[in-house]
Amino acid sequence: MGTRTISGYTFNVYGTAAGFTEYAAGSFTFAASVSAAAADTVARAHVEATRLIARMPFEDTADTDVDTAHADVVTACYELTCAAVADPKVLAQDTAAKNVKRVGAKGAEVEFFAPVAGGRFPLRVLELLSSRLASADTYASAYASGVSEGSDFDDEDAYGVIL
Repeated sequence: MGTRTISGYTFNVYGTAAGFTEYAAGSFTFAASVSAAAADTVARAHVEATRLIARMPFEDTADTDVDTAHADVVTACYELTCAAVADPKVLAQDTAAKNVKRVGAKGAEVEFFAPVAGGRFPLRVLELLSSRLASADTYASAYASGVSEGSDFDDEDAYGVIL
């Protein structure tokens, strides 16, 4: 188990501060942003990443505990922490995808209302967590962000059309 101390409070985290620092130093994508960040910023990102990952529906409840989590869960936490230090919005997103609301060309416009597929976490994190979650459906729901098989605005089901 690792801990992070912020403003006199101690928080349990997946992995350790030293382990995270070593992991981030070897990252081509995130090394520069992590090394340039303030220590408190990195610590807060690590605590928040731990909180978000611990809420996932793991098949083995040991993965929700920072003392007994599988190595993939710790690595996923390091990845999410790196991504959060580079862009804090990663921790608050509902989906990684952008829903195009309105597209127009030469006087014609199309408007989309249905949600689009996307990940709650960056794909690098989901790849590490997917084998640890309760089922493939859980992984898909964590990834899909509430989409259905088709648009709720179509009428293909009324005609038996299967795409």
